[in-house]
Amino acid sequence: MTPPSVSVIVPTYNRPGYHEHLYNVFSSMVYPGPTDLWVYDDSPQRSSFFDWLDDYRVHYLWTPRRVTVGAKRNALVEMSRGDVIMHQDDDDWYSPDYLRWMVGRLVASNADLVKLAVWDAVSAYDGSGWRWDTRLSGETCFGIAGGAPPVRISNCKHDKDAIETALMGYGFSYVYRRQAWELSPFDDVTHGEDVSFVRKLGPLGGSIFLVDDAPNIVLHTLHPQSTSRIYPQTQLWGQPVTREENAADLPGAGWKIKYKAGKTYRVLALLKDSHEKDETFRRAASYGDVLEFVDPASGPKPAPEGYRYVQATIRATTTGATPRRMPPPFSVLDKSGIVEIHVVG
Repeated sequence: MTPPSVSVIVPTYNRPGYHEHLYNVFSSMVYPGPTDLWVYDDSPQRSSFFDWLDDYRVHYLWTPRRVTVGAKRNALVEMSRGDVIMHQDDDDWYSPDYLRWMVGRLVASNADLVKLAVWDAVSAYDGSGWRWDTRLSGETCFGIAGGAPPVRISNCKHDKDAIETALMGYGFSYVYRRQAWELSPFDDVTHGEDVSFVRKLGPLGGSIFLVDDAPNIVLHTLHPQSTSRIYPQTQLWGQPVTREENAADLPGAGWKIKYKAGKTYRVLALLKDSHEKDETFRRAASYGDVLEFVDPASGPKPAPEGYRYVQATIRATTTGATPRRMPPPFSVLDKSGIVEIHVVG
C-alpha cells in the first residue's frame, strides 16, 4: 500500500532564531512517502534562513502584514499538496519516527484526525520535563508556563469543558486528512483555532482518534514567548517543585458562572502582552456587543512585567456557560488572568 503524501504546515511569527530548528526537525523525519514543508511567516522582516535555503520540498511564504494563526493555517493547507496535513510548531521537538508513527495511526484507525492524548513538555524557565495525560483530572497537578517557575497545584480537578479543551486542543500534534480541513476550516483567530477546528469536525461527520501510547516522540516547549500553559500530572526530570498553590485561590478559579443573553458584564483581565489588542477585542465580541473596551486598562495593582490589564463591558447576545471554570471572554487567552467580573445591567 502506497503511503499518503504529507504536507507539514508551520505558521510562525517573529521567531527567526527557531527557523533552522524547525527545518532540521522536518528534515530528520523518516517517512516512506513524499513530504513537503510549508511555512507562513508574517514577521516584520523576511527570514534570512529560508531565503538562503535550497530545498525543493520547502515553501516559505512571507508578508509584513499581521495575519491570524487560523488564517495562516487555512492558507497553508489550501496551497499545499499533501493528502495528509501535519502540524509542526517552530519551537517543538519531534522525533524522526513521529510522522511515520502518527500517519500509521491515522491509516490504521481510518480516522479523519489523530492527535496525542498523552505527551511530554519541557519548561525553558528551568529545563524541567513533564508528562500530561490530558484525559485525566485529579487532586494534584502542576502549572507550567514558559516564563515562570513550575508550581504544584492542589485541588486542580477540572470540569468537563476544561478536560475536553485540553484533550482536543494543543494543535501541535494534529495530523489529519485534507478532507477534514475541507469539512471544517480554521476560524480566523489567533488563539483557540485548533480546539474549535476539532469541535466542529465531529458534528460534521469527521472522526477523531486519540493516540495515548506514543511516549517520547514529541517534546512541547514552553518559553517566555509561548501563549499556552499546561497542567501535567508527572514530572519527568528537574529540580523538585517547591512553590505550591491551591486552585481555589487562583484568580478566577471557581467562578463557574452562566451568562445570559441581554445581561451586561464588566470583565477586568490580566493578559500577556503577546495577546494583541485586535484579537482580544474579537474574543470579547464573540460573546456579545462590546459597549466599552479599554486596552490597556487600570488594575488594582501594577501589572507584572510582560502583562497588561484589559477591561471590557459586554452585553451578552447568547446564553451559555463559562469555559475552564473562568469567566468569558479572556479565559481562552490566559487561564488564570481574570481579575474580576461584575454584572452591571
